[in-house]
Amino acid sequence: MSTYHQPFAEQLEFFRRKLNLSTQRWDDILEAEHDKSFIVAGAQAADLLADLNAAILKTRESGVGLNVFRKDFKEIVARHGWTGWTGEGSQAGVAWRTKVIYQTNMATSYAAGQYQQLTSPGLLKILPYWQYKHADGILHPRPLHQSWNGLTLSHDHEFWKAHFPPNGWGCHCRITAVSKRDYLRAIAEGRGPANAPAAGDTEGIDRGFAYTPGASVADELKALVTGKVATLPGPIGRALAGDAERLAERRTLDDTLDQAAERIAGAQVEHLFVFNAAGQQRLHKTGNASAVELSPDELEQLPGQVLLHNHPGVPQSFSVEDVHLAIWHDLAEMHVVDRLYRYRLARPPGELWGPEVWAKMQPLWSSIQEEVTQRLNHARESGMIQQDQYDVLREHMIWTEFNAAHNIGYSRTPRTTR
Repeated sequence: MSTYHQPFAEQLEFFRRKLNLSTQRWDDILEAEHDKSFIVAGAQAADLLADLNAAILKTRESGVGLNVFRKDFKEIVARHGWTGWTGEGSQAGVAWRTKVIYQTNMATSYAAGQYQQLTSPGLLKILPYWQYKHADGILHPRPLHQSWNGLTLSHDHEFWKAHFPPNGWGCHCRITAVSKRDYLRAIAEGRGPANAPAAGDTEGIDRGFAYTPGASVADELKALVTGKVATLPGPIGRALAGDAERLAERRTLDDTLDQAAERIAGAQVEHLFVFNAAGQQRLHKTGNASAVELSPDELEQLPGQVLLHNHPGVPQSFSVEDVHLAIWHDLAEMHVVDRLYRYRLARPPGELWGPEVWAKMQPLWSSIQEEVTQRLNHARESGMIQQDQYDVLREHMIWTEFNAAHNIGYSRTPRTTR
């Protein structure tokens, strides 16, 4: 059985919602403003930022590492003619700068995604306490970070507002959710509230890290953009304002998708919705227990739209027919919901899908589908998994492996975390 080293959906969603923001210095934007903006210090051209953002997102979605990002960074810098950046001119300098960009974005998006999971009402109900974990094996550990190891507090304790990891450049600390029994044990061992730093004490936290990634209020974006636009040249300022408007539309679309998905998740027949990028409903049809039929006229409305439907019965990811529909008709996104999960496909930025794209992809899908099916059949026949596990795993494994080889923006999110 394969092990998938893929970033989780909440981490990816946090990063996708960021707005590219031009800056001259790394500290032009600090703390919670990073929840809303993607920056690379010194990178001010909109197209340069967009390409750097896409390179980081690619490493997250496909699970590739730092070396791939370094290769992409070198190509992007050369193509845009970006010079004068810190680290330029030496192999060691390039290695350091790319590592900082890569690791900082990875760590903060991981923390933001983890925050969304940890604050899930279902999880808080059974594990309402958080425990600080210092990473083992660090060559030069920070003494104060080590001193917080094992500190266990209520999830709403003041400590987490500033001390939610990462707490500095290269920090690998993390948070785990624990039970009341673990909380009481920590108090007995001197690792409870009485041992937390005083409110407002941020000693040991690097400048710009004293905040909780992912916890800032999304509506603050408008104020941030309004202030920033005034300081930028006209074309860049106008582009930034346009990006902010598109981001606001994205939030409306996400809210609309969430509400519709929850309405149909437990339905006994399939429902299909089509929305535009602004979250406005264009179509709603009801089918039977296995399909919704679309007319030729309705199919012609799909390019560039967002489609959501449910899978009644056994939890199951996208069928090959689903993905064929999405790619053949150039959907911007397709979403599926069942009683356990939300699934998502997203056309990569700047790409167009169509019949010829699916024709190129289909041989790879056939190969992966056959190989995954053989592995799962063996696992089922040998008693390693049951039939219900087989049903849940099969399509998810196929699309996970397919996505690693041919990016289609695939992700799966447990419904309990939304």
